[in-house]
Amino acid sequence: MKKILVATFIGFLIYTFYFFYREDIRSEKKIVIFKQNPITMTEKVTIPRVKVRKKVSKIKAKKVKEEKRGILKNLEKDETYVELDNKGNMLVTSVFINGKYVIYQGDILISDKETFYKEGRDKKPLTVGRPKLWPGGEVPYVVEDGLHNQKEVAEAIDYLNRNTDIKFMPRKDEKGYVEFKQGESNCYASLGYKEQKRQVVLEKGCGKKEILHELMHILGFFHEQCREDRDNYL
Repeated sequence: MKKILVATFIGFLIYTFYFFYREDIRSEKKIVIFKQNPITMTEKVTIPRVKVRKKVSKIKAKKVKEEKRGILKNLEKDETYVELDNKGNMLVTSVFINGKYVIYQGDILISDKETFYKEGRDKKPLTVGRPKLWPGGEVPYVVEDGLHNQKEVAEAIDYLNRNTDIKFMPRKDEKGYVEFKQGESNCYASLGYKEQKRQVVLEKGCGKKEILHELMHILGFFHEQCREDRDNYL
């Protein structure tokens, strides 16, 4: 049990470091969204106490409990935790402005900077709706001319096409589609399907693995450690 907790905690730290501290600080500005008291759909989850076998010494049992308490304390302070309103929308309390993009959770693309301020989304409660799935599991896409990561994009798409029932295909005239385009820093992607252009923005260093991660966001997957029911499993 101890090894599982330690491994989970270390994995969480690595994941958080990668997606939240890799940003180019010079081009980054944090915006705090107007806060409201969130109305959660579910009651607060009570974490069960650590079960200690009778044969375990009192000293070891105390150490296990202290480690468990430390992990839970860190999670309580975690700003990435997502709360929901009474409609199931995710409540957003802060975003990052990186260049011309508005980013949430380190790599989820909310909108472009111009639209964000034009609509006054920084002055009122901001919500992100539950991601929608792509109709029929088909994802039309286009690749921007001159994209540095064209080879890696092709490899990531081929991997998903071969190993899943999702099918990425060149766009014809579909209204809802994905555009792969060049970015200046990090890798970003829109969340889920909409009947409009969705984007995957890639810096030069984004490889196949990073692109696969962003494509999971395109398909509607959110960061698992930020789910509202995460404390049931951590």
